[in-house]
Amino acid sequence: MESIDPASSKLWEAHPSPYGVPYYYNPVTKESRWTIPTGPLDRVVPAGKSQGKEVVAKSASQDAEAEACDRATEAEAHSRSLQPAESVCSVSSSCSSGSDSENTRTQTTQTLTAQERAQLKVQQFTQMLEELQVPSSDRFETWLPRLAADIRFTAVPKTQRKPLFQKVLQRMVAEKREVEASTRRHNRQALEELLSAAESRGIFDNVKTAEEAVAKISANDLGQNPCWKATPLTEKSRITEALLRSMNQKRALAEEQSARDFRALLHETFFKDPDGQLPTFEEARKMLRHQTRWKALTSKTLREGLYNEMANDHSAKLAASRKAKADEEDELTEHRKRSRRDVVEQEVRDLLQRKIRSPLDLSWDEVRVVFQEERAQLPEDVEEAYLHEVFNRVCDEDKERRAGAFSSELLRCSFEELGPELPFEAVCERAAALLGSELLRPVPEDELRIRWENWRRYRLTEAAEAFKLFLRQSEVLATAARDPHAVRGEGVKFQELCDELQKDKRYLRLELLPTQRRRLIIERLEEVALNSKLASQDVDSDAER
Repeated sequence: MESIDPASSKLWEAHPSPYGVPYYYNPVTKESRWTIPTGPLDRVVPAGKSQGKEVVAKSASQDAEAEACDRATEAEAHSRSLQPAESVCSVSSSCSSGSDSENTRTQTTQTLTAQERAQLKVQQFTQMLEELQVPSSDRFETWLPRLAADIRFTAVPKTQRKPLFQKVLQRMVAEKREVEASTRRHNRQALEELLSAAESRGIFDNVKTAEEAVAKISANDLGQNPCWKATPLTEKSRITEALLRSMNQKRALAEEQSARDFRALLHETFFKDPDGQLPTFEEARKMLRHQTRWKALTSKTLREGLYNEMANDHSAKLAASRKAKADEEDELTEHRKRSRRDVVEQEVRDLLQRKIRSPLDLSWDEVRVVFQEERAQLPEDVEEAYLHEVFNRVCDEDKERRAGAFSSELLRCSFEELGPELPFEAVCERAAALLGSELLRPVPEDELRIRWENWRRYRLTEAAEAFKLFLRQSEVLATAARDPHAVRGEGVKFQELCDELQKDKRYLRLELLPTQRRRLIIERLEEVALNSKLASQDVDSDAER
């Protein structure tokens, strides 16, 4: 098998494609690619222009000479000021031998499109920064003196160098961060797998803190794992604490589910019947100890506590149910009793209405005789005390009806018909004449006197309000308000004012309250005097303006 010449393998043919961009084909290695080759010995020629192995080898040797010339030129750029003129000339003469190779490379470059040449320059610029390992925090101005002598730097237009420098550094930083993030994810995944293995081995049993868990893993053979050793202690503690928290949550959820299943087992077995007799915990344990839901709850203390709690709730509900039932029966019994009493009371009332015209005119002894005569019309089980109670209620209602009629008649009469100045006897005679003497005769005098006093107080209050309104509307107070003695309720002016007001009936209605009437007049005089004083001050201020 014929070996491939390394020099020939750097010759690429540019072939057109239906996508608008060329693809590159190596006729020696049979390799094809979409991106333009940018290796130090790569050469790109149009399709069909390859020269065979001999031409390729010759081109490779010429390219090597061109490379040497480029390196010499770079050395000359860095040490131009230090070398004598003869050394510079010698370098120039050494490069003249590769002029043919330079011409060949220029011709090859001219075969590329402008877009491909720009792309090639960007790739070489990026490769230069990667080789120099420029830190991401450095500035363009800091590296400018070091990059100025590199042909890959000067090949890029001056306006594009700084933006391209920053863009390449940003991409390098992003790639570095992505690699670091990928490494962290890989390390975290490996650490989580190690912690899962530790959990499956039972290392975390009875462990409460992350420090205890980390110490147990370090003492175990899992602590020799490279991933465990390479992870910082803070990261190990944080991930372990998160795992312990998750384990505790799962354990708590499992315990809650076991408790719910245990409660369901007890309810299905013992608590379905609300009136059933409950066994003791030991009897229940012997009956259910082989059940799966009984075994799932491993704590005996928790089992007994849940059983006692359900038993107490069951007893409380049973007691509440029995009490509610008893209350319902008592209420029904009481309702029946009330209904029975209502019926009996109505029968007694009907009997009193038929036999007694005015209950207030009779005493209980007289009414009792009536009840004894009409015993056949009353229920057999009715007691005398109940009959007395019903009679008293009938008397109170009758008294309230007659006294209410007396009060209504007093309120219906006007001041001219019935005035509050009339004595009690006169008012009662007037009301008896209007209502009839038989209506008021059985009513006790004390009850009528209370109603009369209430009516009298109401009428006087009404008269005081009417007199106050009359004073506000009267114009005769203006003259008296100018006299200081009259404002104090003294002097001739005040007496003349009272004589003038006496002509109105609203003044006369307060004959029973002279002190209050005098106070109302003085208050109105003070108000009128103050208004007059304020009005005069306003006039004086207007005049001064």
